[in-house]
Amino acid sequence: MQNLKKVSIIVGLLLVAMLIIVGCGGTTTETKTGEQETTGKTEVTKAAAMEGTIYLPGEGGHIAVAKVKVDPSNTDNPIEVTNLDRITLGAAATNATHDIRIDADGKTAFSAAITKGSDGKIRIDKIDLSTMASTKEILVDPGNRYVGGPMYCASGQSEKYFMPVFMGYEGFIDVIDKETMETKHRVYFDDPQIGKNYIFAHGVSTPDYKYFILSLNATSADKAGQMPPRGNPDFLLYKLDMAALEQGQLKIVKSGKIAADPATAIAFRQTFTSDGKYLLQSGRDRALVIDGETLELVTKVDVPKGEDGTQWENHDIIPTADNKYAIMTLRAPDKVEGVDKPVMDGKIMLFEIATGKIIGKPVSVCRACHEKMGSLKTKDSNLCGADVIWKK
Repeated sequence: MQNLKKVSIIVGLLLVAMLIIVGCGGTTTETKTGEQETTGKTEVTKAAAMEGTIYLPGEGGHIAVAKVKVDPSNTDNPIEVTNLDRITLGAAATNATHDIRIDADGKTAFSAAITKGSDGKIRIDKIDLSTMASTKEILVDPGNRYVGGPMYCASGQSEKYFMPVFMGYEGFIDVIDKETMETKHRVYFDDPQIGKNYIFAHGVSTPDYKYFILSLNATSADKAGQMPPRGNPDFLLYKLDMAALEQGQLKIVKSGKIAADPATAIAFRQTFTSDGKYLLQSGRDRALVIDGETLELVTKVDVPKGEDGTQWENHDIIPTADNKYAIMTLRAPDKVEGVDKPVMDGKIMLFEIATGKIIGKPVSVCRACHEKMGSLKTKDSNLCGADVIWKK
């Protein structure tokens, strides 16, 4: 009997110990990729860190080249800039740019200026990414239908052609031979479905080069071609047939519209996820995830404001290598010691595509270079677009 009692006591103690171990997490299972992991601040899908080089054009006449490491599990600082350099195209007066479009070969890029020089011409550059220098620059004219506004901002491409989009009014898409840099066609938006009541055209090609998405900011009739506010809430989207566009023809396959505040929202640049599932549309005070097929809104992300209440501005969005996250480019004023007025800085910030949740803080891709060059206190860093090469 005493032996049985001893055995019972031992078994009981073992059971208690097992319960304590399980209750304290003694038996654990690692969170698998794709499962939801809750942190103290932001709930994000666990994903592996990604490395790449982001190219970010700016109005100083150069393109920032930021080598980055993106780790979504780091919910405070998910983007680390490991090296910062730049491609110099020319003076700000002639080569200020919002545009970068990397060719499928990963070796060549194209950039069209947002400004025109004193000669009235717009610079468009072909860039060798290995030497980080322009190999050919052409000069183009805004044309006799030009009323006002900026020059080129966004762009798309097909296998053979670079296609910058004229942001000013009236808008058009140029079709430029990548090899020779000869302009083959200039395609105005002369279609009754589009009309004339718009401003600030942008656009991008689908990853398979079958279509070109044209985006416009709708206006009231009295605001057409003028600076905001627009007087009409709609972002207008048009899916164009790429084969027709290559031949200088505007063929609308599908259209859509998304309402946005006409006083605060502006449709700027956009990028598709590499699988074509989503169109990531910047909108100044918002970032939009749009269904790539239906052109309907999936998720709206509100862009944060600074500590002083100033609205940060989103001008482009690119997907991460796994298409689960997106990086938005921001214009965000920062305090600089010795300067009374905040100085504009260019930053990038991460959000999760599926949930629209912003992850951590933005990181500057301009300040370090401007500080090194002694221009931090005197010059704003006005970046806009982005394109990326992810490390495989």
